[in-house]
Amino acid sequence: HLSKNGQFSFQVPLGVGFRKQNYYYNYNLDNTLYSGAGLYYYPFGQKKFSYFLGPEFRLGYVRESHYDEVWDPVYYKVLVETQTAYFKYFFRNGIQYMPIDNLSFSANFGLGVKYYKVSGYFDKTAHFAINLGYRF
Repeated sequence: HLSKNGQFSFQVPLGVGFRKQNYYYNYNLDNTLYSGAGLYYYPFGQKKFSYFLGPEFRLGYVRESHYDEVWDPVYYKVLVETQTAYFKYFFRNGIQYMPIDNLSFSANFGLGVKYYKVSGYFDKTAHFAINLGYRF
């Protein structure tokens, strides 16, 4: 935590993706690597069970794949794959359980915006996560 009363914390998330997921019709995004920073406020302090809220940003890479439809002279689909950077900014709130001083489990939900370099525009995003953390 950042303050003597334990009401603020700074987090550095790190994620690595290994499997393909997130299928949406013929469009697929696979999260390969991300990191970022978050500043969280604990209105009641950090205790065994705590509520928190605050902003977070992330930078990362995704593997994007989709099928393009081609008529030449017959119809077929071609798989197109690219790797691209992304940026997310969202506001999270959640609950944290700390069975011991250095270990935490949390569940959180966030809303914000995302920007994928391949698409070139900002879009709305929602975020849900269950985390295991280590406190220094």
